[in-house]
Amino acid sequence: MKISLSVTELKNVFKEIQRQPERIFEMMRTEMNESVGRYLSELMRTELSYFLVGSPMSGKRARRIIATAAMSGGSR
Repeated sequence: MKISLSVTELKNVFKEIQRQPERIFEMMRTEMNESVGRYLSELMRTELSYFLVGSPMSGKRARRIIATAAMSGGSR
């Protein structure tokens, strides 16, 4: 994961934390929720892919099911 901030954005974050120190916990919680959501979505995609490879389904049908699962789960 790569994080990119401009100097101005970083300065604004520090000012906000100085004004309201409890805000850092809200920022951390938001970031953790997003990270865990991305991780679980990727895990489910991987498990679904693994499950379908071993099944008697045709490759075309398996790809369609994986694509449908990806569209319904990963965008947070």
